[in-house]
Amino acid sequence: MFFFLVLILKEEKVNRQLIEKYFQNQCSPDEVRKLVNWINSHASKAEFGNDFQLLWQQTSNKENDYAWKDAWKKLQERIEVEELINSLPFDKGQQNKTNQKPAYQLAVAAVISLVVISIASLFYFNNKTLQQQPSTVHSMVQKSTEKGQKLTIHLEDGSKVMLNSQSTLKFPGHFTDSLREVWLQGEAYFNVVGDAKKPFVVHSGNINTTVLGTSFNINAYQDQNIFEVAITSGKVEVTEFKTGDNLVINPGEMAVYNNETTLLTNQEFSEISIAWKDGIIYFKNADFDEIISTLERWYGVDFLLQGNVDKQWEFSGKFQNESLRNILEALQFAYDFKYKLDRKKVYVNF
Repeated sequence: MFFFLVLILKEEKVNRQLIEKYFQNQCSPDEVRKLVNWINSHASKAEFGNDFQLLWQQTSNKENDYAWKDAWKKLQERIEVEELINSLPFDKGQQNKTNQKPAYQLAVAAVISLVVISIASLFYFNNKTLQQQPSTVHSMVQKSTEKGQKLTIHLEDGSKVMLNSQSTLKFPGHFTDSLREVWLQGEAYFNVVGDAKKPFVVHSGNINTTVLGTSFNINAYQDQNIFEVAITSGKVEVTEFKTGDNLVINPGEMAVYNNETTLLTNQEFSEISIAWKDGIIYFKNADFDEIISTLERWYGVDFLLQGNVDKQWEFSGKFQNESLRNILEALQFAYDFKYKLDRKKVYVNF
């Protein structure tokens, strides 16, 4: 409510308590009419528009002329509706009669709601762009995968994205003339078409990965403490959103980000990081929790555990296009447990 209150209260004639009463549904018909009349009697629509544009720019993370004009157009449409209500044949001499009050009050209240709430909505959604959200005015496309699913996405510039299980990719229907931005939650392998004039940026949690044209993998599941950016070709720059720290990563390297410490480090690239795209599950000294979460995500199942579970596992192995049953059989050789598969449930007894 703060944003539209700032806008309205720029006129000294409008009382703060009156506005608050309106939004608490405590205004009398006369008080509601006072607010409507203020909107109609504003010094000039140009001045009102200038105020609106100024606040729009102050709350936006980018100055965007198209976004401002679109917002102002929508607000003008609401004001035109209000003017239409004022032109309706209410008999002001009869306003105090019992049978006239409800119709007039409802009409005026409906209009003031349209006008003022429109301002609130515009500022609220515009302000959300400050929090690492898509800032483009183009419509956004969202692609998601569930447990056990993978998806290949072709972007409009020719770039290809392979989305791993339980992941989401958001991107504009059309990239801008100067930038290609996408937003990732989960894991994906990117094969980006080169374009020196239009960098490709992947936002994933607190890190941004900027490329001109390359192939790389990002592992950034929100329930994990460690995010990884692994490069197979080209060159990328990885930037920590909060601290501004950055690394330039070359083929054979990967950036590793710790969500708790915000530490960003350069480490040696491992094939394990991108094996999933070829249907391979790699475990290297994996503990119990890592194995369970990987199998749940890969096969779209839920593990239900019984007994005393020893989670101090250190298992290494490679499985390519194997069934879940075959992997569980292999794990049984190393660890003492029994299991039962029942559709999407895996019951494990220790």
